[in-house]
Formats: sequence, structure tokens, C-alpha cells
Amino acid sequence: MTKRKLNTLIGMGLSAMLIGGCMSTGGHQVAKSQEVNLPKATIMPSAQQLSGEGMSVVVLPVETGSDIDAKIGEIAYDQFEGALLGAGNRVIERDLATKMQDELRAAELSGRYNTDGIAAADIALFAKISGTDFNREFTERSVWYDDDGDRHVVPPKCEYNGHANINVRAYKLPDMTPVGTYVYDGASSFERETSNSSCPVSAGEIDGLKQSATRNAIDANLHELLTSIAPNFYVIARRDLTEDSGTSLFRVNLGSRKGAREDAEVTFYRMEERVHPITGAKTLEPVAIGNGTFTADIGMDYGYVLVDEPEVRDQIRLGNVVRLVHSRCGNQKEGWLGVCWPGIKL
Repeated sequence: MTKRKLNTLIGMGLSAMLIGGCMSTGGHQVAKSQEVNLPKATIMPSAQQLSGEGMSVVVLPVETGSDIDAKIGEIAYDQFEGALLGAGNRVIERDLATKMQDELRAAELSGRYNTDGIAAADIALFAKISGTDFNREFTERSVWYDDDGDRHVVPPKCEYNGHANINVRAYKLPDMTPVGTYVYDGASSFERETSNSSCPVSAGEIDGLKQSATRNAIDANLHELLTSIAPNFYVIARRDLTEDSGTSLFRVNLGSRKGAREDAEVTFYRMEERVHPITGAKTLEPVAIGNGTFTADIGMDYGYVLVDEPEVRDQIRLGNVVRLVHSRCGNQKEGWLGVCWPGIKL
């Protein structure tokens, strides 16, 4: 066997491992199950909570420096808005967000706020394009020989690269409690065969690379924030697989309209009441039970989550909270070592 053939086989095996690194739920499972009794949680959701409206988020106009095209800020805003809506949240209208920005920026600096002005939202999102850049690189023609002695010619080419950096801050309203501070980096590139070592490029192509890098920066990094503010959904029913006594399906009121996709992960929580030892004030605190994975049985407003760990399954109750765990791969397949596979959709 030649080295080239061996490398091919190794590559095929590695690809299979990468693609298979995320355990699949095996498609549709409801038909293989039967509904069973599910005890109620100690603290049940209200009818309003069951509506699953999600967080109300105000996205402030994205800041850009004087040397950065304002259109990039608009593209970033659209990207944030679309991702938040797709995750089941509500986004305050852009005109209202613009009117609120002075008050919110002042509140961020001082820690003081005007409840009347910002009570309309649960979360405030601040973002600034801190930098964009562009570079190009020329590679001369080259020749190489494989292990079988075959000659290969690589033509000369130019590689064009765009980069974008975004600073993101999120706060809970109205008390301006920090949710998180993030730095997003993104890149975009393309190649072109040419013998011109100066690598000519148009202004439109440069702008396109910077804009694409901005989108990529948000796509690759926003999952952490989306998980932090994921809306509460709830367990509605339980079904046990007839051929696997250790595995169950839990129907939840989270469907494709709010971001549920096959193989997407969720975390189950039970709500526990906490009493402040000094003030006596009562609050509800989520306590994680464990994780599950969506099957292919998903509707617009419901889905079935597979749980194959008996110690987790047996703690889950009717009315327990479910939150979507957002992947950095979005709706693409995430395989072994966290590799995203663009052609494989969840």
C-alpha cells in the first residue's frame, strides 16, 4: 500500500470520527415509546410562564470608530437581532432602542438607572466594532511530487483576508447586573489565481471581506451569551422507549420556532425556593438536574428530548424548566474536537 493510499484511509477514518463525535439521537423516537405517568414538580410554572415568551432584549445601535464603515455596525446589529429572535427572545424595536441608548449608556457608567425608561426590557446588549482590517499575500507557482512520482503544479495565487473585532457587553435590567463581557474575533478570506504579485483587489471586495468577517465573528461567538439568557421552557410529558428501559423522551414546549433542532442539547432544572437568612425575602433558584438531546420529533412549538441516563431521567418532573444549550456551530453539526461541519445540518 502506498503512503498516499494509507493517508487517504486514515483521513476517511478521522472524518468518520469527527462527524460521529456528537452522539446522534437516532431520528424519530416517539413511535417507539409509550407515555407514562410523570409526577409534578414542587414548584409548577404559571400559565404566563408556559407561554414561553423569552427574554426581552434591547440591542443598542452598534458603535463604530471613525475609521470603520458605519454599514458594518448595521450588519452587526442585524446579526445580533436575528440570532436573538431565532433563539426565542424578543427584541425591542430599533427606533425605541435608539431612543433608550443615552439613558442606558449613562446607567452603564454610573450604575444608576431610571426604571421608567428601561423597564420595557430584561436585557441590554452593548456592542462596539473595535477594529477591522485587511491584508493580502502572494504565493508563487510551485511544483511537487507525490510518493508515486507524479508531478503536480500549484499555480501562483493571491490570498485576501479580512478581520473584525467586536466588544460585547450584556446587562440584566433594571439593576444593570452584568451578564457577561465578551470579545468576538472573526475572519473571512478568498483566493484568486494570478501571476500579479501586487494582488489587485477592488474596494468592494475589501468591504465584503470585512463585512463577512463581522458576521462570522458574531456567528462563532454569540452562543455563550444566548445560553446565558436562554428562555425557560417546560417539561410537559414523559414517554419511555419500549425497547430500552433506561431511556425516556420528555415532551417540552420548545419547538423549532424558538430554536429547537435535532441533536441540540438542553439542560433540565428544578426550581427551589430560597429564603434570605436576614431579610426573609423569598426567591426561586434553578438547580441543574442534567442534560438531554432533541430527537427528530420536533414541531413548531414542541419537541421531544431524549435522556438516556436513568439517574437524570428519574429526577425530572412535570413542570421542570428546560433551557436550550446553544452551540458555537449554530445549526451545523458539531463533531469530535468541536469541529463544525458546514454541510451537515442539525
